[in-house]
Amino acid sequence: MMTMNDTKLSTKEKIKHAATKVFIDNGYDATKTRDIAKAAGVNISTLHYYYGTKEELFKVIVKEAFDEFFIIMNAIFDSELPLRDKLVAFVENCLTLAKKNPSISIFVFGEMQRNNEKVKELKELIPNQRLNDSIITTLDGLAQQGKIKPTNPKYFVANLLGLAIFPSLAKESLMAHLDFQDSEYEEFISNQPKIVADILLKSIEYK
Repeated sequence: MMTMNDTKLSTKEKIKHAATKVFIDNGYDATKTRDIAKAAGVNISTLHYYYGTKEELFKVIVKEAFDEFFIIMNAIFDSELPLRDKLVAFVENCLTLAKKNPSISIFVFGEMQRNNEKVKELKELIPNQRLNDSIITTLDGLAQQGKIKPTNPKYFVANLLGLAIFPSLAKESLMAHLDFQDSEYEEFISNQPKIVADILLKSIEYK
């Protein structure tokens, strides 16, 4: 059903917003273009005019989500901040972005885990190389200065992403299995950036 806020959006934006919700509710494979068109209040011809196929729509949604992520994260690792401050800022922004739109985060990562071929297609859309290069440059520079032990950047990035993203993706599971109250979970999340930074810095013997 269309809302008052929807009337302020262009037709193209209405279709994208509707597609995001339908993808989240149904999953990519179970979603039909007619489902998206119905949710957006347009006919299928209009949907095809703006986006072509549901695959193109999916790519647009994923690219926008990752573009926002990498713009922020690249700025953090390109800065002159000390490594600990970069790590704290990185985790804070991961948690903020996930909280801003938790459903799309869970959906995108779920689809990428479930469909390996789709990951290969999306890899071309996700501008992660600059971030990887920034992290590698940071770690290599610190190692050359003797401030950390030589470190495999792939391991470092994998641990950083896991510790930064998992608490948001697994919120419901964590709250159920650890018997978190809402206030306890929020406190955990607020402390997570500094905890993650300390864990990672200890792993590379940061001086």
